Amino acid sequence: MMALSASPGVLGDDDAPSDGGGVDGNDAVDEAPPNTPADDDFADNSSDRSDRSETSMRRQLRADDDGFADNASARSEASMQRQLRAEKIRRRNRILLFLLLAAIIIFVIVDSLTSKYVARALSALYEWVDSHPLPGAFVLTLVVFLATLAFIPGALLTIGCGVVYGMIGGLGRGTAIGSAVVFVGAAVGSEASFVVGRYLLRDCVGRWVERYSILRAVDKAMETKGLRIFFLLRLSPIIPFNALNYMAGATAVTLRDYTLALIGLLPGTVLYVFVGASAGSAMDMGKDGDDSVSRGARIASIVAGVALGVLGVIAVSYYAKKELNRIVAEQEMEKQREESLEEQEVALVEELPPILIDTAESPIRLFRLTLGDITVELSSLGASITKVLLPDYSQSSGRDLVRDDVVLSYATPKEQFEDDNKPFFGAIVGRVANRIKGGVFQLSQKNGDGTVSTVPHQLERNNGPNHLHGGSDGFCHRIWEAGNVGDAVQFTLTSPDGDQGYPAGVRVTATYSLTSSESRGVKLRLEMRASLLPGETKATPLALAQHSYFNLASHSSPCRIFAHTLQLPNCARYTPLDNTSIPTREVRRVGDEGQEAMDFRKETVLADALEQYGMEQAGLEPDEARNNVQRILNGNAANDEGVARTPTSGGAPGANLDGNAPYGFDHNYAIEGSSTEEGMHVAAILSHPPTRRSLRVSTTAPGMQVYTANYLDGSSPPPALCKDGARYDQWQGICLETQTYPDSIYPDDVAVDGEEEFAAGRCFVLHPGGDDYFHAVEYEFLQMREEG
Repeated sequence: MMALSASPGVLGDDDAPSDGGGVDGNDAVDEAPPNTPADDDFADNSSDRSDRSETSMRRQLRADDDGFADNASARSEASMQRQLRAEKIRRRNRILLFLLLAAIIIFVIVDSLTSKYVARALSALYEWVDSHPLPGAFVLTLVVFLATLAFIPGALLTIGCGVVYGMIGGLGRGTAIGSAVVFVGAAVGSEASFVVGRYLLRDCVGRWVERYSILRAVDKAMETKGLRIFFLLRLSPIIPFNALNYMAGATAVTLRDYTLALIGLLPGTVLYVFVGASAGSAMDMGKDGDDSVSRGARIASIVAGVALGVLGVIAVSYYAKKELNRIVAEQEMEKQREESLEEQEVALVEELPPILIDTAESPIRLFRLTLGDITVELSSLGASITKVLLPDYSQSSGRDLVRDDVVLSYATPKEQFEDDNKPFFGAIVGRVANRIKGGVFQLSQKNGDGTVSTVPHQLERNNGPNHLHGGSDGFCHRIWEAGNVGDAVQFTLTSPDGDQGYPAGVRVTATYSLTSSESRGVKLRLEMRASLLPGETKATPLALAQHSYFNLASHSSPCRIFAHTLQLPNCARYTPLDNTSIPTREVRRVGDEGQEAMDFRKETVLADALEQYGMEQAGLEPDEARNNVQRILNGNAANDEGVARTPTSGGAPGANLDGNAPYGFDHNYAIEGSSTEEGMHVAAILSHPPTRRSLRVSTTAPGMQVYTANYLDGSSPPPALCKDGARYDQWQGICLETQTYPDSIYPDDVAVDGEEEFAAGRCFVLHPGGDDYFHAVEYEFLQMREEG
């Protein structure tokens, strides 16, 4: 047992004690018994086995080392192969990118040369679709679908660009870089086409537009709606790519709006590049061991992108085509209207049954003028305009024609007569319109012996301390003689010497006619003339004005005049007032510091103008001025009595407004600028965007009173006496009274020193043997252009 435990074959080299090793080593050696032959044999066998085991282990280690080296070599070779394959792909992608860019350039050139033929083909197709609704719907859907995929053929190039960049940079980077490249290229090509259309192909594009209704609709849409419709057309294939660019260049679309509209290229570009990048990254998937996204998911994203693209473009095309169809219908209506006007040429004049009033000296005669879809009714009481019916241009021709009465008035001339027409609704006012300070004027008169003396004349004070509109029995309260004169209606009034305190007898005529205008509108023209009666030796001042209140929404609109816009393009100056509304004889520029509210040289929303007037002139705090307008817009009165007033302390410094008084515009503007051969100036343009109605006022007069119905309060006149029982509150209408300047009668009919600017608009004076009085004003009713 001792020999076995000490055997080197059993203990191994590490277990055998070394000589002198350990404390008891010598004793162990001394005590070991001598070897026997059997022990020697066993030791030899063990040694042989150990040698064989060691040799086997060395061989195994050498084999393992050789295998490891082989594996490392294989891995290195695979890595080199992958690098070579990646380099090959990069070279291929560079070639594809070059070919793609070349294809884009070629596409732009070819599309520029051929899109006019595509435009003609598509226009013919749409005309066929319009005349064949049932099969046309199917064909149109098919064309839209194919155009969505090919986009004639820009979408294919865009998808190809996405494939290339998807293989280079993957889905995310490929989509971003590819979209940027295509968008910039398309934008540059579009701008070039726009310039070509504007400067080289304008006449050619004009012929396309005249020939095809769909192109006329696009032209009209870009003219009226601008950026909005252009953006829609950019997203849809209704009009070929560069044909639309050429058309834009030939229309009134500005280069700035056109450039903004190019944003419409971006959604489709990103969509198509995304589809291509998905395909490109899917084709390259797995070559680098990237299987984070399954091939099925990639294919599903491609299918989803195509489906969404088709649905999106079809939806946008539907709305764009619907808008174009509406414009085509409007153009047809406008064409029919123009043909009707050309056939009719002049208004149809009808005399309506007269109104008999026991207390009136004569019957009140009524007339109706009709031209196309516009009707004007007149009354011999005050030579008044009692009704103006205008169509609502915001509605399509497919609906029943809606017309609104756009002038404030009494229910009938009978109520106007009995209530004494205190607001002067629709009437001609005179002998001298507007105010005369203190009711007094002086005028030089020739005496019987040939000498000249200055004679004062005292008139009735019917407006506080002043005389207004000819007095309480002025021309607006008289029943004029009336009759047809050709295609017009003429009213005549004779005013004797001393009438309302005025010297000399005069004969006045007012002639209304309704004709078509060169601007495709209808023009109501009023000519006012006056002369001294035969044998008259005295001079007299004379200044007439038409006092209609307009509300283009409707005479009874609850929104009053707030949604209207007003422009006075030739009125850069106005005449400031004292606290009794008499001009100070200063002529002040609008737009100067503290006068911004008076500036209507640019189109201004009346709600904003009244709010600014409340702060700047009436002296209200900003919140109070704003709330006075907003409360009315929200259907609430400005205060308990429904009237917006100045503070009790008065208006702003220099505005000369009394405290606790109704406020608003009631000012005379100087009309300047160029005129026609007849001396007509455009004085005002009043528009109502919701109904697209517009009124352009032109006149021979030097001034115009802008009055925003500040003194209407809903009770005078009472609603029971008004048309349709309407309640006429403050700011319900606006008067644009063309006239000579208020309180501008000069004794010698010449300017005095220091008042030359004011005297330029002075009151006309009839002299024996002198010129007769003439004053023309035209109210042109138009369909306003839509803004984009």
